[in-house]
Amino acid sequence: MARTYRNILILVWVVAVSSAASGVAPRAVLGLSLPDQASSQDSQTNAVASISDQDAQDREQEERDRAQEARDREQEKRDREQEARDRTQEQIERERELYERATEQIDEGKLQSAIGHLDTVIAEHGSDAEGALYWKAYAENRLGQRSDALEALQTLRRTYPQSRWLDDAKALEVEVRQSSGQNVSPEAESNEDLKLIAINSLMGSDPEQALPMLEKFLNGPQPLKLKERALFVLSQSGSPKAREIVAHIASGSRNPELQMKALRDLGLLGGKESRATLEEIYKSSHEMEVKRAILQSFMVGGEEQRLLEVAKSE
Repeated sequence: MARTYRNILILVWVVAVSSAASGVAPRAVLGLSLPDQASSQDSQTNAVASISDQDAQDREQEERDRAQEARDREQEKRDREQEARDRTQEQIERERELYERATEQIDEGKLQSAIGHLDTVIAEHGSDAEGALYWKAYAENRLGQRSDALEALQTLRRTYPQSRWLDDAKALEVEVRQSSGQNVSPEAESNEDLKLIAINSLMGSDPEQALPMLEKFLNGPQPLKLKERALFVLSQSGSPKAREIVAHIASGSRNPELQMKALRDLGLLGGKESRATLEEIYKSSHEMEVKRAILQSFMVGGEEQRLLEVAKSE
């Protein structure tokens, strides 16, 4: 190609020299109809414009391709996120189903099977894992697997330090330790609910030690709801000392806010001592509400004779 181009240049030079000598135009010598300079410039301009237009079209197409690729990537991202959400929802529903099945099996006494389902929920670390640890400990305690139960409760406290199950877990731990023969001191418990649970358990093993604690609990700053529970524990005891504490509260001499609860508990207890205490309080009290509560207790207890004697005294 280069040689051909060189030969053409040589030919043109020869023709130009000959033309100059003869005065004939180069175009005539060559027998060519060559465009003039103006026509050549127009052709070059049109060619450049055509190239520029093509370049602009190519750039626009590239931009459209890039925009489409960006849209495709965004759609792929949305699809992946949706798939992740779908998988998460399926997992949540599966865990919830296992958790509910396990709690039902605990109610049915199928404790070992329930523990298997709970272990699966715990391993997933989902929203039901905290409750699963508690119910696993509960089931293991009922099976007599006390060391395993305590380990599950420790895992719950360590893994989920802000769990809403912690109070229930502490109460269960007191029960597990006492069932395994460990001494749990009520005074060592800072939580009032746990302290009452420990005292209640102590009532079964050492009432003489538990009674002063319950009396102190009733006279302390604890919430009324807890005091009512403590009073109920006392009323279930057959101890003369426990009956004396309940009678003092029923008379209003120690804790007026618990008086009505104590009157009802004495009525439910029954027995000659309780009825005699209620009759004595009725005669000494000037509060109509107190008298009405005692009359109600006599009626519920079938104390027709005492009702008759009270009516005569009135």
